[in-house]
Amino acid sequence: MGKGRSFLAADRLNLLIALCAILISLASFYATYMQASAAEKQVKAMTFPLMGFTHSNYDEAAKKPAIAFTIKNSGSGPAIIHSAKLIYDGKPYNEVGNFMVACCNAEYKAYQSLFDKFNSTTISIEEGATLTSVINNIVLPAQQDRVFFKLYDHQNSHDLWLKVNNERWKLDVEFCYCTLLDDCFTSKGGGIANPVKSCKA
Repeated sequence: MGKGRSFLAADRLNLLIALCAILISLASFYATYMQASAAEKQVKAMTFPLMGFTHSNYDEAAKKPAIAFTIKNSGSGPAIIHSAKLIYDGKPYNEVGNFMVACCNAEYKAYQSLFDKFNSTTISIEEGATLTSVINNIVLPAQQDRVFFKLYDHQNSHDLWLKVNNERWKLDVEFCYCTLLDDCFTSKGGGIANPVKSCKA
């Protein structure tokens, strides 16, 4: 009878040890999982881009009136921008030229007609020539910006400058971009990122 009780106590002790081992294993697994999850979140935070759009009408460096459209990556990682559409008055446009036709057709035609009379390569941006840059299919590093449109106020561009200066408040940019980890987002000029599965070409 004493031996039976002894075996029963030993079985209970072994069961308790086994349960403790299982609990320790589970706790260790959970701690490892939490550590890996925290590390993954840290990596994502370190590589997270945040795209935005701004516009202005004065060049501080040149001390001259100049309309500038700028995209900026305010995040902590580079943005792989697959697409960037200009949204004017609620409608999308793929190029600055299309936006100019939509917002300021008469002034833009007069502007183009004036520049057609000159060899446009001899007209500087300070004399009213436009500066444009692509914003699709590019990589924009963290804390960097890119001016994709610039127009100085000059007698050659004054009417167009005034029109664009009024209409720029109706303009926004819609982005679809991805991180280095292939996490993708859409956002508009305000910079609020919405996760998406991918960015369509």
